[in-house]
Amino acid sequence: MASQLFPARFGAIYGFLSVGNGIGGGVAPWFAGFVHDLTGSYRIAFLVAVGFCAVGATCFWLARPPRGRAA
Repeated sequence: MASQLFPARFGAIYGFLSVGNGIGGGVAPWFAGFVHDLTGSYRIAFLVAVGFCAVGATCFWLARPPRGRAA
């Protein structure tokens, strides 16, 4: 989707997404373990993950091509 909407900036966008995925993949297990140690359940960690997925899906849903570019 990023390559179709923003072909001139695809490398920067893809790199930013990759960094976000890497940070999330590194922090999420620690966060889930911390939440489990505090609460005895993974429920909050899963709800936070669902929330981040919803925010990400909303960002893609709202993405529009730059102004001045014909569809």
